[in-house]
Amino acid sequence: MVGEQFRMKVGIKCPIECDLTNGNFGICDPEGTQVAGGTLTGDRWPGTSGLYVAKSKNVRTEVVGCMLAVNQIITELSSKICALNIALEEQMKLRVNARVSLLAVAGIVAASLALFTGVQAQQRGGASVAIDNDDIGGVVASAKGPEAGVWVIAETTDLPAKFAKMVVTDNQGRYVLPDLPQASYQVFVRGYGLVDSVRVAAKPGQHLDLKAVVAPDGRAAAQVYPANYWLSLLRIPKGDLSDKDVVIETKRCYSCHQVGDVATRDLSKNLGSYKSSLEKWDHHVTMGPSGPGMAANFKAMGAQRKAYADWTDRIAEGAYPKTAPPRPTGVERNLVISMWDWALPTSRRGDVAATDERNPTMNANGLIYGSIQGSDILAVLDPRKNETSMIKIPSNGPMIDSDTPASPYWGTEKIWERKSDPRSPAMDSHGRVWV
Repeated sequence: MVGEQFRMKVGIKCPIECDLTNGNFGICDPEGTQVAGGTLTGDRWPGTSGLYVAKSKNVRTEVVGCMLAVNQIITELSSKICALNIALEEQMKLRVNARVSLLAVAGIVAASLALFTGVQAQQRGGASVAIDNDDIGGVVASAKGPEAGVWVIAETTDLPAKFAKMVVTDNQGRYVLPDLPQASYQVFVRGYGLVDSVRVAAKPGQHLDLKAVVAPDGRAAAQVYPANYWLSLLRIPKGDLSDKDVVIETKRCYSCHQVGDVATRDLSKNLGSYKSSLEKWDHHVTMGPSGPGMAANFKAMGAQRKAYADWTDRIAEGAYPKTAPPRPTGVERNLVISMWDWALPTSRRGDVAATDERNPTMNANGLIYGSIQGSDILAVLDPRKNETSMIKIPSNGPMIDSDTPASPYWGTEKIWERKSDPRSPAMDSHGRVWV
């Protein structure tokens, strides 16, 4: 790349509502001599709403030196420039004077520089994280260095509905939580090999570097492993099913039912006292609204029930899954998840209708409807307003699940008492919802 000629594109962002169109900027070498320049066109950098773009042709540079110099200049201007993006596009290969070894690149808008009040998040190693006014972004690092493939989670209760957004860090530990509703957020890091970091307050438009916490031991790290990693500790008795059939059954059911989560692997919240772990299990499966059905299925297992008692006994004594799940890689890191808390604290999950499945462009960004099993309500989410509501489903039927055993979490509260039992809603081509 040494001695080649490039076209350079510079993006400059103003953190306030100022118009930078036709503003001039200069490109200078390390001695301060201007070697090129350009004018901000008013166009926006792709994927942003406020990053102005300018282009300068015939910039001769050595790419590695250029990037190092850019890093230095960005640091010096970090208190004045909100965001600076740079792209070098090969224009033609021309030999240049070898004495031009470094080119310091900075966007300078003379008339507006004093107005720039944003900050620039600086990545360890020289890469920067550019954000808009509705983003939070920065770098995640632990004592081991930048943490790749970990989750950054922002939560808030300031909106009408409790809201959370989560993203994944890249190879350099960088993250951007994009397009956040205006609110105060608590931001923290979670990842395999870590324990949850301390929650840090932040608001959209803020650069926030986060300190990840390496787990002190394998058991601490395993607390955030998926439930099926803990379930893998179960010593399954030999039966009529092949290992392949067992795996298929596990994948089919347990992605939702999550056997192996804290509520199933830790019986410390069980009600009463028992002579053995097996006796505790026999009572454990009778509790809650599904108790009678669970107890009948469990009893039918006969002596094989002991496998569950052995499983939870070993976990109580310190057993944990030794193999860590892989962290997200590749396109898995592009995933952005938005979550809203809807329905009731006692509600079970249900199916959701957001569009006509035959025409999935219908009802874009519209209301989302969810049937809540174990209740007689249809939950409604407005993702644009971050609001939730509930529709009572009328029914002339008798009350069901009005006499269920006490549970360790809800006591004697009849959390499933209802007259209707919604399962799967669907939306038609007119936007009508059927349950």
